[in-house]
Amino acid sequence: MHIIKFYYQQIAIVLVTVVHSIRILLYMAFSSNQSLFHRYSRIWSSIILKISGVKLEIIGAELLNPNEKYIYVANHSSLFDIPVLLAGLNDSVRIMYKKELENIPIFGWGLRKSPFISIVREDPRNAMAGIEKALESISTGDSIIVFPEGTRSLDGKPQTFKRGAFMLAARAAKPIVPISLIGTFSVFDKPNKIFHPTTVKIILHKPIPPNPNSSSVDEKRLMAAVYEIIKKDVEG
Repeated sequence: MHIIKFYYQQIAIVLVTVVHSIRILLYMAFSSNQSLFHRYSRIWSSIILKISGVKLEIIGAELLNPNEKYIYVANHSSLFDIPVLLAGLNDSVRIMYKKELENIPIFGWGLRKSPFISIVREDPRNAMAGIEKALESISTGDSIIVFPEGTRSLDGKPQTFKRGAFMLAARAAKPIVPISLIGTFSVFDKPNKIFHPTTVKIILHKPIPPNPNSSSVDEKRLMAAVYEIIKKDVEG
């Protein structure tokens, strides 16, 4: 019986994604105003989470200033991390994502037209161009979400962080907010074809002020500190 439910959920997720991707494509084709894109993304995310039985518990929202723009640094263990953050963060955000996601029919086309930032992590020149675009986004009033592991964890535990997010924070002179995502790894049980009803915790930590004069050594120390903050929550 759960297999039938799973396939119904999958079909519903695909249909919702296609409809919202087409809406975004049409909107972006006729308007250069990107203000509605984030709203569409949040609606899509909320529907996806509801279909999958995911509820959100947000901890630490009172630590953030609604008038400030941040660089959010989160662990990455599931495809659900993106809809969870889009639905859970009360902020206009842009995500840095792997360019190969643009190869997904319709959904990828919508991403390509979106204000989100694609990067090829294996290409240092392209990755640096992504950082420059992120800096431009921050200067125009958007926060940035970065997954510093670079790819999803296979066991749910945080992997080694890469330096890009911390270089971005220094250059943008914006605070970093470590985010611990707890529960997304267990939402989708691929071998057994089940979406587990789950309450996902989004733990927002105290913003870390920027240090525009930081050296590469300082950035590495900050990276290690943020890694330990997130690891402590995720691994319990």
